[in-house]
Amino acid sequence: MAIWPRLLGRLAVHDPRRPIGPDDLFPDEGAHHAPRIVRFLARDDSPRIGVVLESAEGQPRRILDLTARHGVGPGLVDLVSAGGLKLAEQELERQAAAPDDADQVTLAPHDLAQRLLSPVDIDAAQIERGERMVVGFGLTFRSHRAETNGDRAFVFPKPTQPSGAYLPVAAGVEAGAPAVLLDYELELGCVALRDIDLDRLDEIDAAADFGYLVVNDVTAREPILRDRRTGYTRAKARPTYLPCGPWIVPGTHFTRADPASRRMVLTVTEATARPGHHTHTLRQDAVLDDLTLGLRGLLDLLSSQRSLTMPGLDGRRWPVTAARGNRRILPAGSLLLTGTPGGTAIRAPSPGDKLALLLRSVLHLRRPSESYRRHLEEHRHAFGFLAPGDRISGWITGLGRQEWEVRR
Repeated sequence: MAIWPRLLGRLAVHDPRRPIGPDDLFPDEGAHHAPRIVRFLARDDSPRIGVVLESAEGQPRRILDLTARHGVGPGLVDLVSAGGLKLAEQELERQAAAPDDADQVTLAPHDLAQRLLSPVDIDAAQIERGERMVVGFGLTFRSHRAETNGDRAFVFPKPTQPSGAYLPVAAGVEAGAPAVLLDYELELGCVALRDIDLDRLDEIDAAADFGYLVVNDVTAREPILRDRRTGYTRAKARPTYLPCGPWIVPGTHFTRADPASRRMVLTVTEATARPGHHTHTLRQDAVLDDLTLGLRGLLDLLSSQRSLTMPGLDGRRWPVTAARGNRRILPAGSLLLTGTPGGTAIRAPSPGDKLALLLRSVLHLRRPSESYRRHLEEHRHAFGFLAPGDRISGWITGLGRQEWEVRR
């Protein structure tokens, strides 16, 4: 009978924290030749769109206001339809040849949270009407599959408005309590620059039809642990759970580089020091070449799941595509989240722990997933889940660095 205490004993705890080396901090940027598109608030609080002229440590510092100079609308799709990406390239060339200060805006570090907007302009009303969408993909990195025992990529709707790269993330409230198992997911975002017809994917050009940016698919793990089939939207679609930016780079420039040279790194600075833990640690470190599906593969997967819906916090079922007559499309301005690499706080239980959880479910008359959720909550700090006051920094080579704090 000695086996029973072992089987019903303490479950394993997995710590994602790793020491930070000098190469894990944001690298020296060097010269930027690609247009880096940002959205921001002018001094009168009117939204503007511009191109970054100067940045420091992955954060925009000096911007040319394209709305003021050329009268283009403040939205990304407005800019694209007005030929603004070409205008941005021309302005960068003009500034390099003969710099001038007209229509320039300087953002100090303390201005970023309030004045720098998400470069992807999707508001709640557009999501409600199906005019623009946020669609996520899961288990697209082998390292994340290994950590979560997943076997195939999947799609889910994330109907939440993107927020700026430096705006705090609110832990959120479900049933009167903040999310306890709050997790980070650094990802490459792809924004559609035109309507994407899911029946005509052979016509898609990953360079001409998309822009690229840093996103974080912030997730409250509890709803997924309770319902692994449909809990994703409830877990991921809370307000502020989608930090985006700081800028967008057009695909015509971003796709020129080898994906193996595009590194993605996330670090966490914890607000509370704990025995045996450094407060500033590396959590995620990968290259884009580790993605198992390219953009075309992701769109093929989306097309195959075009009728999928999932319930949100309000019970409404949210789609992953929009109907236009007899077609299914991804509307212009919509955002794809391409998946996260390993290093998140969530881990699947080991085979031994699965057996222990099964036995506990019999003993306590509750599902194994509920027992595991309780284990994660009890040891949430050891697993590395986020807490109020923690600061998260994430960057992708060429796309800048976002940094935000968890608030209650």
